[in-house]
Amino acid sequence: MDTCFKTSSPRGFTLVEVLVVLGMVGIVAGGAVPSYLAYVKKCRARAAAEDLATLAIKMEQIGQRRLQYQPFDEGTAASAGLFPGWEPSMGQYFSYTVASSATAYTLRAAGQGSSAGCNLVLDSIGRATSSSACGFSNW
Repeated sequence: MDTCFKTSSPRGFTLVEVLVVLGMVGIVAGGAVPSYLAYVKKCRARAAAEDLATLAIKMEQIGQRRLQYQPFDEGTAASAGLFPGWEPSMGQYFSYTVASSATAYTLRAAGQGSSAGCNLVLDSIGRATSSSACGFSNW
């Protein structure tokens, strides 16, 4: 048996193979990243809607105790100080405002930063609306 002419098989990847794999990863990432970002924005908007619903419960509790709602000027910033026990989970992505009279209220969450353009509104009769930038239409 002759061992002088032993051939070895090449090891590793060729440059063409590496470039093909990188191209495929780029194509997949190009579609996945925007979908993921839209999903994150929609989840944040849903959480902000839950924050508004919780704030509405606080307003209703005040209304039950006083037999009228707490009047706030248009655009009063909602905070835990005004509503004990309420802490918005999306406070870094949304600003919350309250406008109310003795008989009605309107709660708003306006998106900031990466959630800009998403606006949610909830009023005292339970009408909930959202802008198209939030990623959902009814809540």
